[in-house]
Amino acid sequence: MSDPSGLRLVAITANRPGVVRLDGETMPSITAALERARPGSTVEIGRGRYTSATETFPLHPPAGVTLQGPVPPKIPGQAKKLLPTPPPAELVADGVVLVVDEPDVTMAHLTVTNRRPDRGPAVRISGATGATLDSCDVSGAIEATDASTLRIDWCTLAHGSLTVSGVEGFRLTGGTITGTHGADPLVDMADATDVRIAAAALTETRSGVAVVSSSEVTIGGCAVLADDDAVWASDSSGVSVSGNRLRGRHGIRFVGCTDGAVTANGIEFGVAPIELHGCTGVEIGFNHTRPWSHNAPDEPSNEPSN
Repeated sequence: MSDPSGLRLVAITANRPGVVRLDGETMPSITAALERARPGSTVEIGRGRYTSATETFPLHPPAGVTLQGPVPPKIPGQAKKLLPTPPPAELVADGVVLVVDEPDVTMAHLTVTNRRPDRGPAVRISGATGATLDSCDVSGAIEATDASTLRIDWCTLAHGSLTVSGVEGFRLTGGTITGTHGADPLVDMADATDVRIAAAALTETRSGVAVVSSSEVTIGGCAVLADDDAVWASDSSGVSVSGNRLRGRHGIRFVGCTDGAVTANGIEFGVAPIELHGCTGVEIGFNHTRPWSHNAPDEPSNEPSN
């Protein structure tokens, strides 16, 4: 069957796995493909639902391997309203779905679902260098410890948080992190260095971004809509919060920080827009502040432009 855009629609049962290929060769499962994969290999994961019926979780991608889900078709104009949304490549487990502990692993265009978040994060990155998540939808938490050169680009993280500990060289670009108004910050980092968070939307949370004992952290062009603290930093150096839209009882709180900046932010606050306690060398300027009316518009959508 064809549509006005020339795309062919294929009927797929969402509750069964799709086709898995390793460097073009059809494989019986993702697990089997990863067992044979070598550095430079690509595991193509077709549209469908992958569960413990066919897979052994958590999946452990070897070094230098790419897990590639289906790239959404570009559908022009009004055709988007007429065509059904094709199902994703969804990896579903009752606990940790992916463990990345080898270097240079890439995961792209995958849906990763942890149905039992009490058993751990959806994605665990431990001691790995050069891990990348690109355009993935994750239900559950992402946990990164003792890693370096980590990238998370244009991903959606729902009902979980992003925990970064002992990481050097972390980039979070675009996408949306949605919480459950729980106590944990949506982005919680400690002992991290060289961090850049840009153009991300963080919503439905008690606390947005927490920075502890970290250095050279930049948060820019983001929307952080929190119940309590939008951005909170302690015992850190070189934390820059600039050009963001922030909302919370406390917009920005720095405690014991040095050599940072709070500039050009739009801050809606309940108690105070900016608080500094025991800080030195923190630049403040050109922020626009106003009391939080509790009638703010719906949270923004940070989607990449076509």
